[in-house]
Amino acid sequence: MNALRTYYFLILLGFVASLNAQNMTVYGKVTDNTTNKPLAFVSIQIQNSNYGANTNINGSFSFNVTTKKHLSILFKLLGYTSRVKEIDIEEGQDSVLINLSLSLSYMPLDTFTVYGKVKPDTLVGAPDYSIYDFDFYEDKYILLTAEKTLEKAQLKLADANGKILTTYFVPKEDGEAKEFYRDYLGYTNLVCKI
Repeated sequence: MNALRTYYFLILLGFVASLNAQNMTVYGKVTDNTTNKPLAFVSIQIQNSNYGANTNINGSFSFNVTTKKHLSILFKLLGYTSRVKEIDIEEGQDSVLINLSLSLSYMPLDTFTVYGKVKPDTLVGAPDYSIYDFDFYEDKYILLTAEKTLEKAQLKLADANGKILTTYFVPKEDGEAKEFYRDYLGYTNLVCKI
């Protein structure tokens, strides 16, 4: 019976001790260093603990933490330089106000080249013309080709190995070649713009 009383007494003592543990509120606002606009969704974490929060859409935050003598608070947001704020807590202090600004971080990217010129398709034939459209005829390819634009289009018949068997120039009076069209009988027709 004495052991049971001692056990209950220890549980009660632990409960009372946990009630006496003081909590403090950490609150404030995070803004952009150059524009002074509030930053939303900044991750705020007390280092070496599980305490933390995120800023709301107005850049404000608030969370409770067990009172300590010193806090190291990390502020992080993608595209901005992370920052650590060190704070010494005075005895009896029940809240900490932190107004902080973050600076944009710039990350250089590798350079790349953009070409605005149509490169000829070299799957069939030579690289001195582009293939604008194609169709199949038995085991051969019918190709609609041109050097730069379809104003001087050519029809080429090529075998499966890419060898050009014959070339036919589209006459100017037929208009500018656009694309192939397969009719209901299965014939390939060339559509031209007049």
